[in-house]
Amino acid sequence: MPITPDNPIGTFRKVYLAQTTDEKIKRLRASSGGAVTSLLCYLVEKGLSDGVVVAKRTKGFEGEAIVACTREKILKAAGSRWNIVPFTTRLKRVIEERGLRRVAIVGLPCQAQFL
Repeated sequence: MPITPDNPIGTFRKVYLAQTTDEKIKRLRASSGGAVTSLLCYLVEKGLSDGVVVAKRTKGFEGEAIVACTREKILKAAGSRWNIVPFTTRLKRVIEERGLRRVAIVGLPCQAQFL
């Protein structure tokens, strides 16, 4: 179904709302309920992912894409980024050099195309 004034979000199967139950993540003032941050921490802590590619704010509205392999690094990068953060082939090299085989990516489809 195309996007129209009567159907502004296009075709979808279901819509869910989620919020973290992790109090530490809630205290970080996680945007959108902290569900993605909680999911990423779970993946790394349970060994389901070797690391995650996330955007981290550097200064002002600037940011960079990083590979976070620990809960602490994931928490430091928590929150929405309302700017373009380049995902480059450098990240692909970092992932390969670290020997990471299972990597979760948080980003827009156009940012994740580097894979």
